[in-house]
Amino acid sequence: MSLKGKTALVTGSTSGIGLGIAIELARQGAQIVMNGFGDVDAPRRDAGLVVAVSACLLAPVPAYAADTVDLYLVQGITGVTGDLVLDGEVVGKAAAPASVVGPLHPAPGAHVVSLQQNRADVVSARFTLAAGSSADVVVHRTADAARSPVVTVFPNDVSRVAPGRARLVVSHAAVAPAADVRLDGQPLFRNVTAGESLTLDLPAAASAVELVPNAGSGPAVLAKRSITLPEGSLTRVFAIGDLTAGTTDAVVQHLSVGTDASARVPGRVRTGDGGQAADSVVGGRSSALTWLGAGGTLMLGGLLLLNRRRTALAGVGSRHSR
Repeated sequence: MSLKGKTALVTGSTSGIGLGIAIELARQGAQIVMNGFGDVDAPRRDAGLVVAVSACLLAPVPAYAADTVDLYLVQGITGVTGDLVLDGEVVGKAAAPASVVGPLHPAPGAHVVSLQQNRADVVSARFTLAAGSSADVVVHRTADAARSPVVTVFPNDVSRVAPGRARLVVSHAAVAPAADVRLDGQPLFRNVTAGESLTLDLPAAASAVELVPNAGSGPAVLAKRSITLPEGSLTRVFAIGDLTAGTTDAVVQHLSVGTDASARVPGRVRTGDGGQAADSVVGGRSSALTWLGAGGTLMLGGLLLLNRRRTALAGVGSRHSR
């Protein structure tokens, strides 16, 4: 089995079984992140291991990463001002549309978020976050005729980017039909529906992003918006509001992710159809997907496999399974 293009975080990998797992995964082509209580530099001095993982990333995981969650709550229902409540505690009093509350740092595990007016729920949802994860939880309305309040969990890919680069994520959370995403006037992805996102790693610079109707005519879902993409940042753009009511707007958020000289630089912009499906939850139902670590992670015992789903192309529109 080839693990080329994947990154494996192996806990307890400075000795014993964990070290053996790290060596074998490296031989299968995975990049390795090592973590343990022993001497993390010891494996570097083992000639056999250096040969096996000479092209891999060897780095200790900070101790705080095991119990840290970064959470942002976004109030995306236009025409409504209400309290954002997390686990029964008001964290955003009288939050107006386009408000962002965070970063919050709840413990890993299950949580309940609500938007309330006069202490009554407009919408409430249960979701789960794992240690080391980062996510935006957006309260908005569905794009169908019911226009029901809904909560959507958008995971944040906080992995580092190459020097001189930035990550842009455009998310459709508006009451509007499928839309095409344009960057600096150039169409990148078509038919991005509500609850989906488009992720791009781009040169750090000023750009203009817009969402236009997939049908090719009618008002823009998101009018052209000029944004700055700082080096080593994740910039999130959420389209919110109701197109038919003329209340569409953008929520722009900047997160620092840092740079890494070993990160791949995309070679060209690729176009396509559709976007990354988020994890949508409504009412009091549990989220169907647990986001582990940065970018969506699968846990296998003491091993974390991070499927970055990235290629050497700038416009990657890979899908996340619900």
